[in-house]
Amino acid sequence: MIEPTLEGENAWVEHHDETANANLISRTNSWYTGSNVPGKPRRVLSYTGGVGTYRAKCSEAATNGYAGFALGRSNIEQPS
Repeated sequence: MIEPTLEGENAWVEHHDETANANLISRTNSWYTGSNVPGKPRRVLSYTGGVGTYRAKCSEAATNGYAGFALGRSNIEQPS
């Protein structure tokens, strides 16, 4: 099992928002920002930092022992 910690999740959301707010997409009215759903909070829904940055972030987490994640065994029984 792997789950993000609250600190790890908050760090990712902060990074995501920084990359999204550096692009014009964050200022548009489209489904990318959830504007097509009445009452939905506005934010960019997809990662705009680029695949290279995403892969680097994944590698960085793995290299650092999956910092920002809680690892453990699942309580769900696996089929035999």
